[in-house]
Amino acid sequence: MKRLVFQSPAGRLAISFLFIFTIKLNCLRAQEFPQILISNEFEPEEVSIAISPQNPAVMVAGSNLDRVYTSNDSGRTWQNNQLISKYGVYGDPCIVAGGANRFYYFHLSNYKKGTWIDRIVCQRSDDGGKTWNKGSYTGLNGVKNQDKHWVFLLPGKKNDTLYVAWTQFDKYNSAAVGDSSAIMFSASYDNGKNFSQPLKISYYKGDCLDGDNTVEGAVPAVHPDGTLLVAWAGPKGLVFNRSNDKGKTFENQERLICAMPGGWDISVKGLFRANGLPVLVCDRSNGPFSGRFYACWAEDRSIENNPDIWICHSDDKGNSWSRPSKINRDNSSAAQFMPWVCVSEETGKVYVIYYDRRESGTTEETAIWMGCSNDGGQNFSERKISRGSFLPDSKVFFGDYLNITCSKGLVRPIWMEANGEKLSIHTLLMNEGDIP
Repeated sequence: MKRLVFQSPAGRLAISFLFIFTIKLNCLRAQEFPQILISNEFEPEEVSIAISPQNPAVMVAGSNLDRVYTSNDSGRTWQNNQLISKYGVYGDPCIVAGGANRFYYFHLSNYKKGTWIDRIVCQRSDDGGKTWNKGSYTGLNGVKNQDKHWVFLLPGKKNDTLYVAWTQFDKYNSAAVGDSSAIMFSASYDNGKNFSQPLKISYYKGDCLDGDNTVEGAVPAVHPDGTLLVAWAGPKGLVFNRSNDKGKTFENQERLICAMPGGWDISVKGLFRANGLPVLVCDRSNGPFSGRFYACWAEDRSIENNPDIWICHSDDKGNSWSRPSKINRDNSSAAQFMPWVCVSEETGKVYVIYYDRRESGTTEETAIWMGCSNDGGQNFSERKISRGSFLPDSKVFFGDYLNITCSKGLVRPIWMEANGEKLSIHTLLMNEGDIP
C-alpha cells in the first residue's frame, strides 16, 4: 500500500527549494570542470603541458611524435602545429615553462646524419610556442640510444637552469650479454643553448629490454635550497641520487626510496603496454610542508594484476622516506596506473592524476581520476575528472605517460583517450580554489 505523507505548505516549499537547489548543485558539479578536446589528429599520445608563469593565459602542450599545441586563452582553444628540428623529432615530449615567456620542448631524435634516438634534443620558444629555434642537444654517445627523459626548470629573468635526466641504452631491446642501461644527467645554465657533459648517476646497471630490470623513469626535482634529487625505478627498486652543487657532481651512491616488489612494468588488460614509472616532485611553496619531496608511482604489490597508486615523502632531502601509502581508496580489483603529480608553488597542495578502472566492472573501460591532498600527502580526496570513460584497443599504441601542471592558481591535467583505434588528448579547465 502506498504511504501518504501530509506536509504543511511551508514544508512543501522547503522541500521544493531543496530539490531545486540539489538539481542546481549537481548541474554545477557536472559542469564544474569543462573538458576540452585538444586534438584527435595524427594519433596523439604521450602528452606534456606547461603554463607560462608570466602570463597564465599562455599554455603549450605536446604529443607524440611531433605535435605542439598552443593556447592563449588558458586552454579553452588550441592551435595544432608540427614541431620541426634538423635532428628529427621522435616523440617523448617534455615541455617546461621558463622566465620571460620562454618555453622548452625536449624530445627524442631521429637525425639523418646520426642514428635513431642517439641524443636528447631541446628546442626553445621565446614567443609562447608560436615559433621554435633549431635546437640543441645532450647525450650523444656514439650509437647508444638515449630515451625516456624528463626535465626540471629553475626560471630566471635572463637565464633559466634546465636539469634533464634520462636512460641510456647500450642498444635498445638488446638481450646480448654486456649490453646494459644507465641513468644519465645533464644541465644547461644558459636557456638551453649549451649542456654540460652528461654524467652517469646510476651505480647499478639495468638490462636493455625496457622492462622491470631496466633502469628507467628518471625525474629530477629541486628543493627550495637548491638540493637536486633524481629518482628512477629498476631492479633495485625505487631509488635516487642527489647533487648539492646544481648538478655539477652527484653522490657516489644511489639510495633506496623503497622496494618495488611488483616492478614498474605492469600489465593492464586491453592496453598495448602500461607502466607505473615514478614521478618525483618537491614542495617549493611557503606552506607548512615546504621542502617535502614526494615520490609517486603505480605498482601491483598484491601480484594479482591489481596495480594501485602509491606515494611516499621525505622531509630531509632523501635521507629517510615515509612508508608508501595508497592513494586510490577503492576496494575493487580494478587497475590504477600511469600516475603523474604536481605540487602548487602557491599553496603546496598535491595533485595526482591517473587512469582508473574502478567503475568498469568486467569491462576494460578506463577513466581519469584525481587525488588531492591539503595535508602534505597524508590524506587524499579522490574524484573522477574525465567526462566519461573510454575503451582502448590493445592493438593501438597508447603511450607511456600523461601529465599535469599547476601555476598561478590554474590546474591543467592532460591525458590520452582511445576509443577503439581513435586516439585523442584532453585537458580540464580547473582552478585551485574550486578543488576541495
